[in-house]
Amino acid sequence: MPNHLKSVSFIGSGNVAYGLGMELRGHITIDKVWSRNSEHASRLASKLDCIKAQSLDELHSSDYVIFAVSDSAIAEVGYKWNESFNGEDHDIIIAHTSGNVSSEVLNPSGQANKYGVIYPLQSFTYGRKISMKRVPFFIHGSSDTVIKELCDLAGLVSNSIHIMGDQQRKNLHLPAVIVNNLVNHLVYLAEQVVNSDDLKIEYFIPLMEETVKKIKSIGPKQAQTGPARRNDVEVIESHLNRLEEFPELKEVYKLLSNSIINLYHENNR
Repeated sequence: MPNHLKSVSFIGSGNVAYGLGMELRGHITIDKVWSRNSEHASRLASKLDCIKAQSLDELHSSDYVIFAVSDSAIAEVGYKWNESFNGEDHDIIIAHTSGNVSSEVLNPSGQANKYGVIYPLQSFTYGRKISMKRVPFFIHGSSDTVIKELCDLAGLVSNSIHIMGDQQRKNLHLPAVIVNNLVNHLVYLAEQVVNSDDLKIEYFIPLMEETVKKIKSIGPKQAQTGPARRNDVEVIESHLNRLEEFPELKEVYKLLSNSIINLYHENNR
């Protein structure tokens, strides 16, 4: 561990704070956790074997403070954090973990001089510990020094560190939501059909795993198969009929099937 990395505290006690904290705790001292939800802060502090802070000014002893809160709360918490110093200078590096929020929200008064972003491109669920060695971290900072410090911090848990500005990171966030959150919801919708036919979603796990492997090896365009790829109208119509009792999924199925047909068969239309 680089000798300038000493301690880190978390503002927030949810999924990201848990996931990142559990990985960092083996490499750096986790000092404190503060959250507006006192019960959640106590729970996470117990997991991380650290102190639950009663107020933001108790985090002033840390070298890093990570704002692992919802996007809508970052600006408000950033303002309260700056207020907690009563105008005094400090040397603490603060960083939020959002892919979609500018780093500048951490500097509302223009007085902060060490702030940035440490954004892990991964899905986190409280209670689920994952290895971050291959997880890409995207770093931005208010100065080259801050960028280096945040890269060193992320480098404690990941081998994939990338420096990226606010706008480019926002551009990254949209496809991340599509391939993770929206695909997951598609699986949920498919699960409703599966359950209605007394089948098990476990039957489809190897299929999903192979899809991901093919995307990695040959790319999504080459990996595409299925009735829409073949422009098999008869099969598509039978599926749409089956989905009459699932009108929301029926519309999604129709929209995505048409998109696939347009991509691969536009010259035949």
